[in-house]
Amino acid sequence: MTVMVRQRRDSQGGFSLVETMVAMAVLSIMLLSGMSMFAVAQHGLSEGARSLEVMALVESKLERMRTAPYHTLLSDVLYDNGILLTWSVRPDQPVLARSGVATIKVTAEWSDHRGRRRTIQSGMLRANPIYGGGAS
Repeated sequence: MTVMVRQRRDSQGGFSLVETMVAMAVLSIMLLSGMSMFAVAQHGLSEGARSLEVMALVESKLERMRTAPYHTLLSDVLYDNGILLTWSVRPDQPVLARSGVATIKVTAEWSDHRGRRRTIQSGMLRANPIYGGGAS
């Protein structure tokens, strides 16, 4: 009786150490680039949150000026939490008490995390509640 021995022939014996190291290097580079994108996204989100905070401050100031007595519209600037808040009141007449309407513009300025100056402006028209109309 003849016994036949099967001889196994593999054309590829598996991965070598060099191939494994190259695959790990490529994977590491891909992971690092992905992590840097997370950092960029975080900066964008924090900048957007700061802009939203400043816009809320500007709108709040406009609402306070909408309800304040007309003769008290002119007052000091406000500097709060790194935000410089300024406003201008431009009446349609030289004297505020005799004007029919006033244009109020509020400007907020701050620096972002890179040191760049950012600005948000908003405005409104405010009528004088005691304006009698006509020329005096």
